[in-house]
Amino acid sequence: MSALNQKLFSAADNLRSKMDASEYKNYLLGLIFYKYLSDKLLEKVVVSADASLEEYDTQKKQTELYIELMSDDEIRDDLIETLVDTLGYDIAPEYLFNVLVCSAK
Repeated sequence: MSALNQKLFSAADNLRSKMDASEYKNYLLGLIFYKYLSDKLLEKVVVSADASLEEYDTQKKQTELYIELMSDDEIRDDLIETLVDTLGYDIAPEYLFNVLVCSAK
């Protein structure tokens, strides 16, 4: 987690030098909110799958569970419906914040 924070602050430093602070906050707050939405979705997936939060204690494990559930045609539609009903949104596994961060490396 500290490595991610360090990379975000490094990117923020680069942005800060090229734009006004009032513009900068729009980018950073959006990224923070997107991470929050992704994290909440993964927690809800674990709970919806009746899995243990202790067993799926990392985002990597939670993401793997989500990908597995979304690849099952019988489960996918019900899971998306549950996510939309309880959270108000769903995010495809390939667009989760942690997946995008890994692919950006």
